[in-house]
Amino acid sequence: GAELSVKKTNISIGEIVYLDNATVKDLRQNQDTVLMVHGFGGNKDNWVLLADKMTRDYRIIALDLPGHGN
Repeated sequence: GAELSVKKTNISIGEIVYLDNATVKDLRQNQDTVLMVHGFGGNKDNWVLLADKMTRDYRIIALDLPGHGN
């Protein structure tokens, strides 16, 4: 599987929930990052199948835009 973890962060308009496959080791290796942003009516979970194909080579961040998903 994609081995994505649910993470949260706060920004000025509230909490953002996102999926991230990075480990501390990945972050130290300065791995390239792919930011996945869904369209209207979507959410972070729309990217799970595609992320599964990319996690070996990239750090994946798939976020929920405000008002979508979590």
